[in-house]
Amino acid sequence: MLRQRVHQHCGWLLLRRRGNVTINSPEAIAGLQVLIDGFKDGYIPTEALEWKEEDGRNAFESGDLLFYRQWPYQYANNVAALGEEKFGVAALPTIDGKDFVPTLGGHNCGISAYSKNKATALKFVQWWTSQESEKYALETQTLAPILGSLYEDSEMLEQFPYLPRCASPSTPPRGGRRPFPMVT
Repeated sequence: MLRQRVHQHCGWLLLRRRGNVTINSPEAIAGLQVLIDGFKDGYIPTEALEWKEEDGRNAFESGDLLFYRQWPYQYANNVAALGEEKFGVAALPTIDGKDFVPTLGGHNCGISAYSKNKATALKFVQWWTSQESEKYALETQTLAPILGSLYEDSEMLEQFPYLPRCASPSTPPRGGRRPFPMVT
C-alpha cells in the first residue's frame, strides 16, 4: 500500500531508472504520511496491519470497511457476496490533484538463464500470455489481463466494467525491458 501512496504523489519508492535510491524523497515521505495519518485518524483500522488479502476482503464484505483496496481477482467474489447494487470499483483517490497512477502488476513471466528447458519454457510463456489464455483467466478468475487489447474489448468491458480503472492509457509504462540473466 505504501508503494501506491508514493505513486499517487508521483514518486518512486526505492529506485529510479538511473538507480538512485529515493526512499527519503518528498514524494515517498508524503505517501508514508498519508498512511500514518490514516492509522492515527482511525480511517485505516489498526487490525489491518496484520491482515492478509482475504482478511481485508472479509471485513469489507461484512460491512466493517467502507472502502477496500484490492486486486482484480477479488471482483467476482465481491459481486457474488454483495451484489452489483452494493459494490463498485473506483480508482484510488489522487493526492493534490495529480493524475491517477495505476499500480497493477505482478503478472510477470521469466525464464531462468540456467534453465535446461528454455524452448519449452518459452512455449509456456507464449501460451500463458496469449490472448486466449488471458481472456480465459479474466472470464473465469477475474484476473487482470496483461494485454492492453482486452481492456478495450467491448465484450470484456460488458462483463467487467472495472477494467478501464485498472489501466490508464495516458500513463506510460514504467521501466522497460532490462536484462536480468540470473533472475528466475
